[in-house]
Amino acid sequence: MLKAILTVLMFAALIFSAYAQDLTVNLVFPKSSRGPVTGVKKIEPPVEVSGTLILDVNPYPTAVEDSRYSAQYFLNDELVYETNGYDAATPGRLDFKYALDTTKYDNGSYRLFVNFWDNKGPSAIGTKDIIITQPAQ
Repeated sequence: MLKAILTVLMFAALIFSAYAQDLTVNLVFPKSSRGPVTGVKKIEPPVEVSGTLILDVNPYPTAVEDSRYSAQYFLNDELVYETNGYDAATPGRLDFKYALDTTKYDNGSYRLFVNFWDNKGPSAIGTKDIIITQPAQ
């Protein structure tokens, strides 16, 4: 019985991963206002997405502590997910991933914002423009 359940779960994970897209949002940490300008931010074109979108942030913090961090995902002005990245079942690592179901939204352009908080240091922000394009039914 357990073998049958594990087989079904593995099959479901394969199906889910086959239809999911990964999208990483690069975080920008604030710099001193008196510091020199060292480069120009590259402008990235919007990414076309549909179905399930696996969102993540980069870089991850190096310290793993419960309740130290908070990642908030916004689609335009709507908060869609918030996590502290800490799971007591895996205390040695953090995970800020979120599966966004884009089928709940109309086709069109959106801006994905990520607010990343560190209660012992600077916070960061990241943005990514996306275009939701669901296939015609």
